[in-house]
Amino acid sequence: MVSNKAASLRRRAATDLRVRGVLRADVLEVSLDESGLELWDMVRTLPTRQAQAVALHYGCGLTVDLCAASMECLPETAKTHRTRARRTLARRYGAGGPR
Repeated sequence: MVSNKAASLRRRAATDLRVRGVLRADVLEVSLDESGLELWDMVRTLPTRQAQAVALHYGCGLTVDLCAASMECLPETAKTHRTRARRTLARRYGAGGPR
């Protein structure tokens, strides 16, 4: 049990370092036009886990596995949050995007 816990902690630490590296690199390169800012304002209206899934996947360009590791959930759960977020945004704002 102790060795499994140690292995899990090492994997989580390695994933955290990769995610932080990606986030740090992306923060320096982001430049949004007006419609991009409006889109992220809409994302902020989502429930927290859905907003996290969208921000990590689309904003930071992380894979589903890295999103899931960052959110501390299974990849299928991260996909579900992302799908629900897209569905909610489409229902609220229409398929045409920001207005």
